[in-house]
Amino acid sequence: MKPKLNLLLAGFLIIITSCQKSNSNLSSEKQNQTAFEPIKISYKDTTSVYRLFKPFKTSEKDDLSKLELQSASAKIALPRVQLTYKGNGTYDVILWNNQNNERLDCTYTFYSNGIPAPIPQYNRMSYEVTDPAIVFKWETPAAGNYKFVIYYHTGVDAGRTAELPVTIYNQPVPPPGRLALYRYINPYTGHHIYTTNWQELASGSQLFVFEKVQGYILPSSGPNTLLIYRYYNRASDDHWLSTSTAGASGYVREGGVGYIDLAPTSDSTLPLIEYFSTTHGHAYVTPPETLPAPDVMGGTLGYLASPQ
Repeated sequence: MKPKLNLLLAGFLIIITSCQKSNSNLSSEKQNQTAFEPIKISYKDTTSVYRLFKPFKTSEKDDLSKLELQSASAKIALPRVQLTYKGNGTYDVILWNNQNNERLDCTYTFYSNGIPAPIPQYNRMSYEVTDPAIVFKWETPAAGNYKFVIYYHTGVDAGRTAELPVTIYNQPVPPPGRLALYRYINPYTGHHIYTTNWQELASGSQLFVFEKVQGYILPSSGPNTLLIYRYYNRASDDHWLSTSTAGASGYVREGGVGYIDLAPTSDSTLPLIEYFSTTHGHAYVTPPETLPAPDVMGGTLGYLASPQ
C-alpha cells in the first residue's frame, strides 16, 4: 500500500506544481498586456547639427541690443520663432530674422505678459542650411504670454518690426487613474502630434506648439480596451495613432500612448474621430469639433473621458 500511496502523493504534487506554473504564466502574460513602453522623445534635436554662423558681432561683448549679422545667402525667410524643449523646464528659443545677404543691424526686445522684461540668456548663432537664426537659452520660464520683437535698422527690412509671440503653459494635470492626451500643432504645416508624456514636448518643441488636452485615456489595460500606438512617417512628416500592431507601409512605430476604451463607458463618453489628408496628415478630434477640407473624416479610434 505504501508504494501506491507514494505514487498518488507524487502525482498530486506534480499537478499542484503544474497549476502554479500555469497561473504564474497567466499573471506574466497579463502584466505584459498591461505594461507599455511610453514615448520619450519624438523628434531629434536638430539644433545639435546646426553650423555656427559667422561673422557676427555685438556692439559690446554681452550686449545684444544691436546685433550685426552677415548672411551667407540671399535667401529670405519669414521671421519665425521655434521652441526646442531641452528638459527640466528649459527651452532653446530660436529666432529666424528674415535676413538677406546684406549686413543687418537689429534690435531685440522682450515682453512678459505685455511688460518689458530682460531678454533670455544669449546662447549662440546658428543656421540650418542658409537660414540664419539666433538662439536664446530660456531656463524654467513661468507660465504666461511672451513676445520677442525684432526691429530692423538696415537692409531691405529697415524700419520694419517683427513680433513673435510665445506662450508657456503649466502642465495640465489629469484626474487620478487617467492619462491626458496632449494635442500639438505645427502652425506652418497644419500637422498634428499627440502624446501623453508632457516632458516630450512641454509647451512646444520643433515647431509644434501645445494646443489643448484632447481628453483622458487609461494608463493600463482593462475590459474592452486596446493600446494606442503612435507611428511616424518621415517622408510625409505624419504622426498616426492606431490600435493596430501591424502598422502601415512607411510608418515606424514610436511607442505606446495609452489605453483607450473601444465602447462608451460611464467615464469615457467622447469618440476620438480620425481625420486624414495628404496635406495635413492624421488628426484626431472629439465632437463637436470637426476639421474642414481637405481633411476627410475616417473612423472612430475609441472613446475617452472629457477634459471638461
